[in-house]
Amino acid sequence: METTNPTTAIVPAVGAKADRARQMQQVVTWILDGGSEVEIRDAIATTWPDAKAHPLMAQAMAQILKNGDGDAETFRLWAIEATRHQYQKATEAGDTASALKAIRQIVELTEAAE
Repeated sequence: METTNPTTAIVPAVGAKADRARQMQQVVTWILDGGSEVEIRDAIATTWPDAKAHPLMAQAMAQILKNGDGDAETFRLWAIEATRHQYQKATEAGDTASALKAIRQIVELTEAAE
């Protein structure tokens, strides 16, 4: 049997399990983007008509909680990155007030580390 060196070949995930993982990651993104439960359920129904919203949302929340099991510094760095993402979205939308709020929050999070 031939073996593949994992450092030289990347095998893409395929099948139902990979689809489920991609769906769950998209739901995580919708949650982090601030979507309400109703909006996310509607998006799931529209994007994947055969998917069940509750298990996907539960799995996404479990992933978010798992990722949050770090130390305070890890969480602070995540908060900066999430705020940077919101700044980018606000800037793209021309929402100067929200962009400025994001900048203020990043400054506060940065000063908290000093």
